[in-house]
Amino acid sequence: MDLIYFILSVYGICGLTAILNHRYLKRDIKFLNCPICLGFWVGLKLFLLNGFTDLFTFDITIGNTVLMAFVGAASTYILGTIFGDNGIRIDKGDK
Repeated sequence: MDLIYFILSVYGICGLTAILNHRYLKRDIKFLNCPICLGFWVGLKLFLLNGFTDLFTFDITIGNTVLMAFVGAASTYILGTIFGDNGIRIDKGDK
């Protein structure tokens, strides 16, 4: 269950950051437009903050740190390709 909370937290923070960048900053910051990059760094920082929360608890080791950063990147990319602004994305294919 901790992993699900972690993934949803990373995805939520990445989504909020991307929306705030697009609507309010109105700058073309390439780092904030890449879901894999943003997910990696948010996952890394959120993992390092896990000692300050009871939502999820992981042992802080080098291996776990790298693994959870990549989990954040992968989950942000996968969830971003499944869900869009209008709900679940359904591609109709090229016809």
